[in-house]
Amino acid sequence: MTTLQTDSTVSKIPPTPPISTLMHASTPPSKVSRASVFGFRDNLSIRVLIVTAFVVPIVTAVGLTGWLSIRNGQRAVNELAGRLQTEAGKRVSTHLDAYLSVPHQINQINLDAVELGMVNLQEFNKLGKYFWRQMKVFNIGYSNFANKNGEFIGVERLDNGNLLINEVSQASTQGKLNVYETDQKGDRTKLESSKTYDPREEAWYADAVRAGRPLWTQIYQWEDKPEIMSISSSFPVYANGGNLVGVIGVDLILTQISTFLNTLNVSPSAKVFIVEQNGLIVANSGKELAYTVKESKPQRVAAEKSADPLISATAQYLKTSFGTPGNIKNSQLTSFDFQGQRHFVQVTPWKDQWGLDWRIVVVTSESDFTAQINVNTRNTILLSGAALLVATFLGLLASRWLTNPVVRLSQASQAIASGDLDQTVKVEGFGELRVLSQSFNQMAQQLRESFTELETANKDLEQRVAERTATLYEEGQALQHEVEHLLDVVSAVEDGDLTVEAEVSARLTGLVGDTLNRLIMRLGQVMAEVLGAAERVTYGTEYLEQLAVAVADNAQQQFQSVAQVQSLMEEVNDQAQEAALQAMATGDAVQLTQTAIDDGQHEITAMTQGIQGLQQETEQIVKRTQTLTNYVELATQFVKDQKRIAAMTRILAVNASMLSNRATVQQDPEQMAVITREFETIAVQVNQLAAQTNQSLVLLQQRTDQIQTVVSGLNYDVQGISQQVGYFTVGVEQSQQAFNTIRTVSERVAQMGQQVTQSSQAIAGAAQTTLQSVRDIANSSAESLQRADVTKEQAEQMEQLAQSLLHSVEFFQLHPEQRPSHDVKPVTLTIAPDTFAQNGTAASAAPNPA
Repeated sequence: MTTLQTDSTVSKIPPTPPISTLMHASTPPSKVSRASVFGFRDNLSIRVLIVTAFVVPIVTAVGLTGWLSIRNGQRAVNELAGRLQTEAGKRVSTHLDAYLSVPHQINQINLDAVELGMVNLQEFNKLGKYFWRQMKVFNIGYSNFANKNGEFIGVERLDNGNLLINEVSQASTQGKLNVYETDQKGDRTKLESSKTYDPREEAWYADAVRAGRPLWTQIYQWEDKPEIMSISSSFPVYANGGNLVGVIGVDLILTQISTFLNTLNVSPSAKVFIVEQNGLIVANSGKELAYTVKESKPQRVAAEKSADPLISATAQYLKTSFGTPGNIKNSQLTSFDFQGQRHFVQVTPWKDQWGLDWRIVVVTSESDFTAQINVNTRNTILLSGAALLVATFLGLLASRWLTNPVVRLSQASQAIASGDLDQTVKVEGFGELRVLSQSFNQMAQQLRESFTELETANKDLEQRVAERTATLYEEGQALQHEVEHLLDVVSAVEDGDLTVEAEVSARLTGLVGDTLNRLIMRLGQVMAEVLGAAERVTYGTEYLEQLAVAVADNAQQQFQSVAQVQSLMEEVNDQAQEAALQAMATGDAVQLTQTAIDDGQHEITAMTQGIQGLQQETEQIVKRTQTLTNYVELATQFVKDQKRIAAMTRILAVNASMLSNRATVQQDPEQMAVITREFETIAVQVNQLAAQTNQSLVLLQQRTDQIQTVVSGLNYDVQGISQQVGYFTVGVEQSQQAFNTIRTVSERVAQMGQQVTQSSQAIAGAAQTTLQSVRDIANSSAESLQRADVTKEQAEQMEQLAQSLLHSVEFFQLHPEQRPSHDVKPVTLTIAPDTFAQNGTAASAAPNPA
């Protein structure tokens, strides 16, 4: 049982601490609050504050001065570097304008000289001297001409300044390239070498012919001298009729541009280089070459692969920022870091009207301009440091001079705060500090007097506190007894005894006891209700478990019955599907029969049409046969007429013979002999004609007889065919009638087959729907069985929970009138198995009091 323990120190009156202790221990709330908010001021020394007030402005001023100096120096460096790089870019652009315009001027001069007749392109000896004199005047590397036949004349400049004449001609060199040394007048003195060469295969010739206009060739290197990089200006030459004569050209050696770049004095470590749009180096300052030789073949170098690390780094930075150099369309001024130092980059595009488009790049190091600035910055930092040290020393001196009196006041105040009130501060220092010292001494005197009065009042207060403490002790003992009784009641309730009651007194604890009694009574009523509810839940869970078992059994029976129905419905479905298939096959057969009948109908119709056509043809044959018979009769009549003519011809022959006999009797024998011979000849001819006519008539008679015989037979056959066609036509008409009858019957059979097919399909669909419904019922039965099992398990769990709750509630002891009546009777379950058999639903269950 829980008891109230009394404190033995209640009856004891604590001794009153001395005034000095109270003063030392207590701190006014306002000072605590200020310390919590402004604690850093309490820990801040005036000496440090004075030194800081001296040093911080000086440090700020020196720092700002140095920062502005460095910033202005940096800005000046940027502006100076930009101006120098821009000026260098302009100088390079001006040099390129002047240097690269010379070849076009020379070509135009030569072309004008050819058009004016001052130069003959066919006289290679004079043309070579002409080019030699131009090379003496202009600083170019090569001047040449080649015609469309492959003949060539040119003048080459060596590194030592000597000039060589190169010629290819059929008359002088037999198609070989001969190289001649020259003297001071341009005359050929010695053949240096001879080799095979076709200028038409070179880019300077082929590109100009293809374009048909002046242009620059790609940068190339000479095969025999790979260290020479050059570019050609080519002009095609045309005759008055527009026919191509050849190409004149001038080569510039680009190494001369590199020589010029080396003369630029931008800064000690500056680099200037020129690149094409594809990034290949045209010329650069420094000793690194713009090409390499691999396997005895010269290859140009890209800027990012240059042997010069600064040129390579600059090209890589530009590639990262802009891509290819061709993407830079305007002047760009930027910077990047290389080897820990900042470098400025100026990119200037340069192009001319003949197709060159290069980029001039000037890169300088920042360190070239900041050396003196760095020295000035270092001196500024040293002077600022010295000024800072002097200011710090002066601040320390001033702080000691000002803070010593304040420190003495601080020490005296700390001693007073510790309880030592006999403190007096020596008055010295400035006017304000002297006033402060006097005020401090007066305050200490007032404190001593106040604390003496406070000790007297404290003694009177201790006596009154002792009397009040004795009274409180007696009341506390009575209160302790009542509290112990209430704790006993609470302990009994904790043990489950709800029949106890607390005593009610007039004290404050009496109200607590009355409230506790009411709580105990209400708790007893609640526990009684909980006990009754637990018993009812127990009985209800038993009924629910029985009901779940009954539902599970009925669901099992229903599942089995549904399985049987499902099996039967599947058989019905299979039969219905077979019937539907057979009906569909019958319909297809009827449809095929109807199609065959239609085809036969069409064939009969076609046959009827053919017979009609045959009948018409037969009639035409009969008509033609009759016509032929008429012709035969006419032929027969012609034969008869020919026979008469033949007879008459024979008579005429006889008469002519008789006339010739009489003529023989005439006096002029010769004349008569002639007449006689003529008549005899006529008679012979007439007899021959008569004989031939007679033979023809006999033959014609024979042929006519044969034709008449054939016509008679043909006429007889045609009559037979006509009779057979008539019989066949009657048969066809009868077949037509039979086919029509079969067609009508087939259409009726097809309609019946379609109706049977539709009925079979409807039966199959109904069977399918019924089967699906039976399957759904089976699924529902299975689901009901599962839910019944779940309900059974939940009922068992509820029964266990109710039993546990009942055991927990029975722990409490209740008044007899609070206990619930035990007239709750168990529940039995009545099952109606015939309900499932009749309605196909679950068995009914209802509580039935025993």
